[in-house]
Amino acid sequence: MNSPELVQKVVVGRLGPMHYEPANVAYVGGAPVHEDPVREHREASFDLLQLWPGARAVDVGCGVGDDAVEMAARVGAYGLVVGVDQNREMLAHARARVDHPNAPLDFREGSPHALGLPDASFDALRADRVLQRLPNPGAALAEFSRVVRTGGRVVVSEPDLDTVLLDTSEPELTARLLDYQRQRSVGIPGRRLRRLLADAGLHDVEVLAHTQVETELLIADRMLGLSEIMQAAVTAGTFSAIEALRWRVAAGRDSACKHFMAAITVFTAAGTRV
Repeated sequence: MNSPELVQKVVVGRLGPMHYEPANVAYVGGAPVHEDPVREHREASFDLLQLWPGARAVDVGCGVGDDAVEMAARVGAYGLVVGVDQNREMLAHARARVDHPNAPLDFREGSPHALGLPDASFDALRADRVLQRLPNPGAALAEFSRVVRTGGRVVVSEPDLDTVLLDTSEPELTARLLDYQRQRSVGIPGRRLRRLLADAGLHDVEVLAHTQVETELLIADRMLGLSEIMQAAVTAGTFSAIEALRWRVAAGRDSACKHFMAAITVFTAAGTRV
């Protein structure tokens, strides 16, 4: 029987804790989401919003406001970006960043199913890794579409766990780890975004894919939550503590020898309200 103390030492003891500090964690629906070291899919989502100076936009699941700030730079002083999140602590951090009373930023408490915004009052809406945590993503997309005007844009991004790849010198253990993660995953995979947006009545849906490749174990751990997955697998009895240690040592050695590789694909879909 593996004690919780042994599990913790085995999983994180070699490289230290793999969790971000609170300032680097965004919250969606009260659940922490690791900060994404990838910028490509985020930049693509901003472009797909088709913002212009004076536009009005919404960032759902805004967290501490990083993306809302970037969107505000695109709409300028005569536009408006409203960040919506359920986590009051994150909203307090976001509001503290607004250093001017006339800044084109507003942060409000709300959920993906109840944004608390008027009908057809915005030109564009963005949600990054929000739908995957919802039991009814279709209802959320209907809410997103409701607040966007005719001709407005809805842009959503989600990863797909079936696209996670890991190369280590312990291929059998690695395959088991990935299988365990896929079995325990909840929510929608990124591949379903085109279907979901079309079912929500959005037109001219386009989909982009961005794959992040990482060769440093520490960063891959932050990106994919590998330590958390392994710890859960040990707790569930899928891995023994010794197997977890063996995998961690092998992956660390691979990273040091420049052999390790990890990858995941994030899908971004955009549609127009008609």
